[in-house]
Amino acid sequence: MRGLKSTYRRNGTLNLFAALNVATGEVRKKTIKTMTRIDFQSFMDEVVKDASADQEIHVILDNYATHKRNDDWLRATRT
Repeated sequence: MRGLKSTYRRNGTLNLFAALNVATGEVRKKTIKTMTRIDFQSFMDEVVKDASADQEIHVILDNYATHKRNDDWLRATRT
């Protein structure tokens, strides 16, 4: 029996970030080869930048490693 590792080969699989505008149904999406916290925050910076000043943004994060420890980013983007 071969030993199992906690990492695996991705074989070219891309990652998808998506943001839904519930008022319009528009989905903003971005595919990337890596999935780091920096990638995620960069995507979210684009979402925040393009939002109008009076628009509320609700961020839902699961417990995936990329989504953990974003409290500093969330505090910095709050107005």
